[in-house]
Amino acid sequence: HTHLVSALGHCFEYNTEDSTVSRIYLVFEYIPSGTLRDFISRRRPTWLQRMTTAIEVAKGIQFLQTGILLGLYSNNIKITDVLLDSSLHVKLNNFNLPLLAENKEMGDADLPSSGSKETGKAIVKEDGKS
Repeated sequence: HTHLVSALGHCFEYNTEDSTVSRIYLVFEYIPSGTLRDFISRRRPTWLQRMTTAIEVAKGIQFLQTGILLGLYSNNIKITDVLLDSSLHVKLNNFNLPLLAENKEMGDADLPSSGSKETGKAIVKEDGKS
């Protein structure tokens, strides 16, 4: 979606002793103009910029609520989660989607299996730090 930060890639770090994933790295697109909070603190936005920003945030939230899985989005957007690109268009970041994990042990993640691909589940750490 045009108002969500794009994920560009990922990488797994494996523990060679027991063949488990020790860390997962995610790579996202770079958003050059920083957060909405930074923008507001640097200068006073015009009314047109304010309305455009509000509409674009609403479009991003609408997609999160209706475009992925109904009821999955947590409705917990902060001003620091609203990023602005070089043209001052909104990109939502850190929208707190629930983490789906195969293994329920804290800090443990399994390698993706063929079943995980078919069901679309993400294999991530439950503490959300990876």
